[in-house]
Amino acid sequence: MKTFTNVEEDFMRTMEALKLLFSLEPCPDQPFMTFSQFGFHGYTITVFRSHIDYLNALSLALVPVPPAFDRDAINRWKLINELLLVGFVKGPPGTPQLSDHFPALAALAAFPTLEEAARRLCNRWDEEGVLLADVPVSDGVVTWKPNGTEEPKSYKTGHRIVVLSHKLQLMDLSLDPRLRKTISSLDAVLRRPMIEGVKQPMSPLYERLQFFRDNWVHGRRFEGWEALLISLFLALVYFGTQRLQLAVDDLSTQK
Repeated sequence: MKTFTNVEEDFMRTMEALKLLFSLEPCPDQPFMTFSQFGFHGYTITVFRSHIDYLNALSLALVPVPPAFDRDAINRWKLINELLLVGFVKGPPGTPQLSDHFPALAALAAFPTLEEAARRLCNRWDEEGVLLADVPVSDGVVTWKPNGTEEPKSYKTGHRIVVLSHKLQLMDLSLDPRLRKTISSLDAVLRRPMIEGVKQPMSPLYERLQFFRDNWVHGRRFEGWEALLISLFLALVYFGTQRLQLAVDDLSTQK
């Protein structure tokens, strides 16, 4: 198992894992889980053995990087990965409902972990979801519609924000522009229509995460890969933030 030893390499390895998950590049290994759904929130998800190796190495490499990734956040993240690993490799048996649904338990931990990381990264709302400052239309927060249109959204100080995609968009605004560009470029590829001849793009990543969370929380649909996507996205932000900070530190020492 290849370990995580270099932030730059770890970031690139995370990008590769995400691309493999969304079937954006070929993998020499045979997939052992594949999911596909058409529609505005459609996707083709493929889980490879390399994702198992990635999760094992990731959990060993994770260390607290406050404020977004403090000790509690890292422990929850490791729990998510361990539940996924047990579910994917069919680990210690339990009751049938438990042993067959470890990825579902991972998702229960993953969505709130993502939401709390977003809050700490941008510091735009408090632990109760109450906004600490206005969110003007100029911030660019939108609600995406199934017909491909966007509806601008604004909030006033003291209002409660509950929509996950809005929270993730505010988090995105707080990231380094270079990391934002990386996420945006990946998202642009993911939004390409799945059906030839269809011009309307697919829904953006943050809207999909909102959709997947709502489906799971409200008991409508769950497949088992959702927590893996969240873990990989968290890793992209985790390593991406450190990678850029190291670049800043290097420039400072050269002056």
